[in-house]
Amino acid sequence: SHYNQNSRALELIELPGSRYYLKLRREYMDLVKKVLRKPLLSRGVMRTLSFIAYHQPIEQSRVAEARGGSAYKHVRILIEKGLIEAEKSGKTLILRTTPLFAELFGVENDPKAIRKKLKKQLKSMNVDPRRDRR
Repeated sequence: SHYNQNSRALELIELPGSRYYLKLRREYMDLVKKVLRKPLLSRGVMRTLSFIAYHQPIEQSRVAEARGGSAYKHVRILIEKGLIEAEKSGKTLILRTTPLFAELFGVENDPKAIRKKLKKQLKSMNVDPRRDRR
């Protein structure tokens, strides 16, 4: 309740499994972006995240095949940040985005809806979503 009072810049989000996430409210993001110089996720990690989001559920081995060996490191970072989840399947992991991803990126937590939004965004940038150019 402390963060919900007096229009605080931060809000506390409850996640499944008795976990919590402290995040900046949307209305403060533009101001903070002006002050911050370093992005929260590197370009490579963001590209791996968008690849996973577009193709989910997807095997980690397929992500690494498309994104290169650094994809394993990217996947670890994304799991630690709670943006993707991994489910063991044989010798590989099946990757998919989390409700936190949907919340942070303002999309419905549904793979089809995420893919549709990404297609629209990529089309406006003249990028073929089926090809990854690392």
